[in-house]
Amino acid sequence: MKDKDDKKHAFLKEDGRISWPKLIIKTFFMFVVIFGIFLIYDKVLKSSVRATMFANNLYENLGYKGVALFVYICDTFIVPMTPDVMFPLVSSQWSIIQITMIMGTASFLGGISAYWLGRSVSLIKIVSRTSERIMGSHKILIHKKGAWAIVLAGLTPIPYSTVCWTAGILKVNFIDVLFACLVRFPRIMIYYYLFKAGVQIINFL
Repeated sequence: MKDKDDKKHAFLKEDGRISWPKLIIKTFFMFVVIFGIFLIYDKVLKSSVRATMFANNLYENLGYKGVALFVYICDTFIVPMTPDVMFPLVSSQWSIIQITMIMGTASFLGGISAYWLGRSVSLIKIVSRTSERIMGSHKILIHKKGAWAIVLAGLTPIPYSTVCWTAGILKVNFIDVLFACLVRFPRIMIYYYLFKAGVQIINFL
């Protein structure tokens, strides 16, 4: 299990240092994957009346609350999902301000919730011992960079929820965490514009 986790987060070294080349490659790869999803939606799904109806129905059924709940769950719990998959669904219906405020607020609150969950479970001995194995490299990262590790995770593929949990387990100052989690607002906006720009470039070509 440890070897598998090491490969998954290879940009985090055992001593807590960051392998910047690997992190940059990972960030670029994540952008390409999510952009691919965005592109497929823009090129294939939107050209289908049936798919357009599905997107509209999804928007009507989920609305702001549904999208916010999805983003909140992604950034609160340690799950293999990213809030970015919501971009294709909301981009044709919402303005950038709506997207940033709804998804950004949910992501911000998710990080805060993850922090407090981490603080709570750290009181349980068996959970504390298990977290030592699962969050080993992240703990070292928090020790070295404090709340700045959350800022870094909020902008890159370093698992945001995991780092927030770890910050809670290590009892990082809450005010520092509160401000660090605000990075999710500009992150949502920046990533959305990158994906949107990519689609425009493809359409131009």
